[in-house]
This record gives sequence, structure tokens and C-alpha cells, in this order.
Amino acid sequence: MKQLFAIAFAFLCSAPLAYAQNNSCPIDFANPCGATPYFSIRSQGENAAREMIGWEEFINLCNEERFYGAISITTEYTQTMRSNDISRVLFGNDISSNQCNNNCNENQPCCPAITISGSQVGQTSYGNQDAAPPRGANDWLADYFGLPMFFQSNVCFAPKIRNFVADIEMYFGLSQWADGLYARIHLPITWTKWDLNTRETIIKPGITSPFLNDHFIGYPSGYFDDQTVLPANLLSSALTFFNGSAAPAIGGGVNGGIFVQFDKLNCSKWNNCCNYSALSKTGVADLELVFGYNAVCTHNGYFGLNIRTGAPTGNHPCGEFLFEPIVGNGGHWQLGGGIDTRAVMWQGEYDNSLNFYLDANITHLFKACQRRCFDLCGKPNSRYMLAQRLTTNTNGLGGTPTAGDTNPVDVTFSDAQFANEFSPVANLTMTQVKVSAAVQGDIALKFSYDNGNGLTWDLGYNFFGRSCEKICRVRPTPLADGTSWALKGDASVYGVFINGGTGDVFTIPLAATEHCATIHSGTNNADFNAPTYRQANANIDNGQFAVFDMSGIITPLPDPFNQNQTKTSIQPIFLTEDDVDLAGTSIISNKFFTHVSYAWFEEIHWTPFIGAGISVEIAHNKTCCNNFNNTACCNSCHRTGASQWALWIKGGAAWN
Repeated sequence: MKQLFAIAFAFLCSAPLAYAQNNSCPIDFANPCGATPYFSIRSQGENAAREMIGWEEFINLCNEERFYGAISITTEYTQTMRSNDISRVLFGNDISSNQCNNNCNENQPCCPAITISGSQVGQTSYGNQDAAPPRGANDWLADYFGLPMFFQSNVCFAPKIRNFVADIEMYFGLSQWADGLYARIHLPITWTKWDLNTRETIIKPGITSPFLNDHFIGYPSGYFDDQTVLPANLLSSALTFFNGSAAPAIGGGVNGGIFVQFDKLNCSKWNNCCNYSALSKTGVADLELVFGYNAVCTHNGYFGLNIRTGAPTGNHPCGEFLFEPIVGNGGHWQLGGGIDTRAVMWQGEYDNSLNFYLDANITHLFKACQRRCFDLCGKPNSRYMLAQRLTTNTNGLGGTPTAGDTNPVDVTFSDAQFANEFSPVANLTMTQVKVSAAVQGDIALKFSYDNGNGLTWDLGYNFFGRSCEKICRVRPTPLADGTSWALKGDASVYGVFINGGTGDVFTIPLAATEHCATIHSGTNNADFNAPTYRQANANIDNGQFAVFDMSGIITPLPDPFNQNQTKTSIQPIFLTEDDVDLAGTSIISNKFFTHVSYAWFEEIHWTPFIGAGISVEIAHNKTCCNNFNNTACCNSCHRTGASQWALWIKGGAAWN
């Protein structure tokens, strides 16, 4: 049965690749298996094993002629395990081996980490013997987060989800109307707490230069602004950026340059132990109503069919946090059916017996309105990259194929130029979407021993699976016009020309874009301190030597840092909504459980019962693209789900 569901889900998850503008970029081999911008879980209310245990001898009764039923309350506590698996689902191969980190809590264990390092970390210019080791292939570029270019830190993760569920279940045998007819109601009241448990160890704060001659610290003029950006105007911690509490102050009244806006992170933020406590939510997870009929019902067993619906009484994802607490299934209405089966495998002479039970529920998840952040196609974790806003060219910015060329015939004017604003890509890909899933299956089977005097022992297995989500955009994003935003990478965004005759200063925004940049690096990889560094923006998109039209005179445009003619993109490559990877998630998990219960049959009208049990569930996570090749991988499906253990007590009473 498990294999059949897996095949069905794989078929439903398959989707054609979308080829975005960046299909000519090389594969990002540092993280080929992707990352998951949204971590979806099995609803706390979807639990066939919890539904079947503890009261099976009081429901689905045969040959009853009057109304009967049972009510139960299950109090269950669950907690995730294998936190390393969750970290890898969230960040893919960018997660390194375990790092020990005591920055916030010295009692916290070691955990997987992401290394964040500036573009100049590891450079050995000017004979420096003190430079850090070279940047790793999986390091995230600190420049994107407004951190110093020599900054280096490890950010450690130990994600955990805790749930407390009080599941009220009611069964009504409607035998007064038809033998075998019944109705069931489930009301799972849920408290959930999600903790990304993020901590940072700063290796190098980057506030002073490691070079012997102190060539410069901060960022050179042109990189973010027309002026040098000093470390005092930058952030001092990566988590300050990722929790959305601050952004660097660039230009304007800070250092005398042009005011440049650097937006805070508004979506897919990280909660961490120093700035945000764990996030929690309380609600009812998926109020469920079931109507069924046992077509076959004898002393030796029964077989029944049912229809079921689930109301979305939990919360909808809003996208503000990467690891946000969800009660229920994310806001989906559900409709489907199921089967209930019991077979007596052995009957003893003292009313003791061994029974086999099977419950299988299949539902469809209708479209639910949610808000999510997304990565760019083929660029795992790119939601944390830095984008620049561009606008109409008003300064006569252009480009020529060769340096020093001032022939107007050779000039191609730019379609756009920098508009003095940076933004995390997540702020641009955040959008309202409609999400659905074709099929969700929850199948539980168990063997139950009944000693004939009220004591039963259950041992069972539960398979849960959900096909890949189908996601469609409801509202446009800032990328909708396709002419406003582009990836900055490590490009300089300003050129400055000083008229030697008059002393006039012309500050010209460029249109230098890097659509092949990744979360790990830009395309220039320039060593600003190297004596051989002469060409700014050497490897930008469609690079040509920048010029501008100064009162009808074509004038080469120098880089303000090294005063050699810089390059600009002719033409820039913009981000569009086709570049956004609307990837969904699927879930597959296997659970084993056991339960012991006791019932007091000596009561005449009411039969109380109580029991306790435990379970262990293993989720099968995967974030690889289904068809990874040299093109951008879009609409792949990320397999999420949480491995967890659970303890519960189930008690109630039956009547007939």
C-alpha cells in the first residue's frame, strides 16, 4: 500500500520545468539539492492512529437497534526529533557539519550551521599573513546582509516543534435509522510552539582591516553608495538582519553621500534565542465530520465506508517567519472518504481475542489562500540575496565595447539605472497564493489483543502521505513589471566623474546587474586590496565600459574607488515573476504506535475507559529537484514533514 501511494504522489508531483532568464548560468554545485522556503507539517488533527485506539470495542457495533455512542478526550504531547533533518530541509547543503555555539545559551548543544563571510574574507593582498582561510563554497555572502566585507560568523540551528493536543472525539451509532449507520466528530484543540533555535558565533567582526597597510575598511565608494561606507554604518551581527530588526544606514546624512535605502527583511525571518522567543499558536486543528455505513457487520468483523469533511479552523501561513507555527493543515477545506475494517483473527474460550483493524482515509485539499515567500529558480536560499531597484535612465548613461571610446556612434544608452534602493529578494517574492493538494492519505492498521475482562493492548503502524502542493499566484509582486528589480551580486552601483577643469563632481548611478549571482557569491569576486585590481564590474551582465553624455560630450565614467573606467550592463537583466520558483511541498511519514487501555464493563448504562500510549514517527525528507540539469529548476517539490515522538492518554465513556 505504501508503495502505491508513493507512486501516485510522484506522478501528481511531476511538473514541467520553467526556464527562466537565468538558464544560461552555471549550476550552483555548492547547493544542488535546494532549500525549502516553507516548512509544512502533517496537521495535528490528522491522525488515524489516534482515532482508532482505545475505544474500538464501543464503536461500529453490530445488530444494535437503538442509539448508542461514545465520547473520548485524548491529551497528547508531541515533540520533533532529528532536528538536523529539519535544518537540511530548510537550507539544503548550505548547512555544514555540527558547530558548537554558546553565544546565547551555554547549555545548548552543538548543531548544524551556516557560515556567513564577507567578500574580502581570505584575501591575501599586500603579503598579509593574518588573513582568514578562503571563503567556503557554501558560505553565504555577508555583503548581502549589510555586514562588513571582512565579517565572518557561524549561525547555528536546532529547530524544534512541540504540540499539545486535546482531541475531543464523539461517535454516534445511528442504528435507530439503519443498522451500521454512524457519525463521528473530531475537535482537536491544539497548542503548538515552533523554535528555530538560532544562535550566532561571530568569528571576525570585520570592523578593522586585516591588511598590514590598512588600505581601507568598510566598503569602497561605488559599491553601495557614491561614498565609502564605514563599518560603523553597517550591521554587527547576521541575526540582526535575519530577524528583521535592522538594516544598515547607507549614505545621506550618515556619511555625506547620496541617500540609499536598504530595506529590512520583512519575510522568511528567523526567530532566535537572543531577539525572539519561540513562536506559538493556539486553535482548533481541522474540525472533522464523518458519516459512515458498515455494509458488512458480523460477530467476526465488519467492513464499512465513510465520507468525511474537514473545516479549516486553524491558521493560514503568513510568511513573516521561515519557521512559523501552524495549527491545522494551513487553511484547507478537505473532502474525501475512507474505510473501516475489523477482522477477528483468533477467539479464545474466555472471550479473549486477537483482532486486526484497518482505517484508511483519503481526502482532497481544496485551494486555501496563503502568503508565502519563494526562492528564485535554480537559486536555493536566494530569498536572502540582495536586489537593487532600477528606474528610467535620466543621466545619459551608456556603454561602449572598448575602454576610452568616446565616439557617439559606438555608444549604446542604458535602458535603466540604479534607483538608490536595495531590498532582500524575499521582500519581492512574498506574495499571496492559492495552494491545493490533490490527495492526502492517512492509513492506520493495528493488531489488538483483548483479554475479555476490559484490558486491551494495541500495536500498530500508520502511513501518512500528501501529494505535492499546486501553487498559483493570486496577487502581483514588485517583480510583475519586469523592469524594476535585478540582482546586485557584488557589483558596484555608482560611477563618479570629477571634471578636472571645473572641479564639478558628477555622480552617475549605473545599471550593473548580476543575474548569475548566488547566495554564495557575486560574479566579480574582486579583491579590492590587490594591486592588480583595476577593473570594476568586470563580470557583470552584458558588461560594457560606462560612459555618460555630459552636455553632448561622451565622457568615460570612472569607478570612484580605483578611478579606472567602470563597466555597466548594456542591457541589465531584470528579475520577473517567471524567475520565482513557486515550489510546493509534499509529505511522507511512517509511524509505529502502541496503546494499552482498560474499560469497566460492570457499569450498566455507561462504560468508562482509559488508556495510554506512545508513538514514533519518521518523516522522509527530500529537497532535490526532480530533473536537475543545466537549466534553472523550477516548480520542483520539496518533501518536508517532521519526525516526532508522542505520548498520550485517552479516556472517555460509552453508552448504549
